[in-house]
Amino acid sequence: MSRDHDPATWAFPAWMTALDRALILQAAHAARAPLVKTEPARGRPGLVFAGVQGYATEGVAVGAVLTVCDAILAVVTERTSNRKQQGEATALVDDAIVWAARFRPLNSSPLEAFAATVREALTAQPEWAAVLLKDKNKKARNEPTREALAAERQRVVLPLLEELDWARSAWAGKAGVRPSIVLDWLAGKTTTLQPLKRQHLTTALQLALNRKVHLPD
Repeated sequence: MSRDHDPATWAFPAWMTALDRALILQAAHAARAPLVKTEPARGRPGLVFAGVQGYATEGVAVGAVLTVCDAILAVVTERTSNRKQQGEATALVDDAIVWAARFRPLNSSPLEAFAATVREALTAQPEWAAVLLKDKNKKARNEPTREALAAERQRVVLPLLEELDWARSAWAGKAGVRPSIVLDWLAGKTTTLQPLKRQHLTTALQLALNRKVHLPD
């Protein structure tokens, strides 16, 4: 599994103890249990990364995030009633969402919709609604973070490049755009692609794959 968004790298608040972190990481490890080996992309184009692990459905991915959130809630209710600290803990939910989203089926909803589904499931739980989600997370209200943009774009594009055996720069060359445009977009450095460049990049993939391709925002 890629170390991108690995739970060990999440932004744990400084006030959390080593035991708090261990309990949350233990929950993240349990959330990996439903991961299954995917079949090659040509055989089942709906799945994430060919030949590696992924969740069978988006619903399973939501359940994985909720497993981690249960551990976060347990730590928060045990350790603090401070509203600022609760907000910091809520940010860990975002980390869990971005992490689990990378292993969803390729034809899943956009990252923002996946996050909304998770948060809807959380607000249905009185403990979460009362303890954490009243404290509106700034990142949830504003534009997606650079990390979130990169995660969603790479989730869709990298399996396609792997299927074609293309490097990122090769994709740029076939589309007639500068390599830096592709690299910056995949890294989440650019908010969006210019329409013409998006069209060229999409067309290059569609011609090579002989099927329709939709690039995320």
